[in-house]
Amino acid sequence: MKILKITLKTSELHNTIAFYNNVLELPIVRKWESGVTFQVGKSHLTFLQEGGSKTYYHVAFRTNSMHFDAMYNKLNNLGALLQNEDGNTSMFWKGKQLYFLDPSGNVFEILERENPYDHQIDGFYDICEIGIPSHSVEEMSQ
Repeated sequence: MKILKITLKTSELHNTIAFYNNVLELPIVRKWESGVTFQVGKSHLTFLQEGGSKTYYHVAFRTNSMHFDAMYNKLNNLGALLQNEDGNTSMFWKGKQLYFLDPSGNVFEILERENPYDHQIDGFYDICEIGIPSHSVEEMSQ
């Protein structure tokens, strides 16, 4: 699946901009009073300021092994990585993956994968997953 752009709501726009631009090193494509759009390889990630009840998402980015390791070290040093049931912060399933929370409480994932494109892309390749996180998948499905 090719995800060209997604738009998420956040109640933490200022902190979100700082985190995605400074920590994840995503370039800003467009910024306005109530939102921001970042370049994530071939994809665009937009956040819109939204008050009221919080909405949480799960989003995954694909990257190469060198960029994965750099992001792992950076997020680990910040104490941002989530642990799985076995206490691991990086798992292996057809490549490495890690999970972290952004300033809005969204669960983000970085996947180490082969470049799906014909030409070299430095950093993140694209957004490859979007979903709704749940403490109980069984409960959510019902």
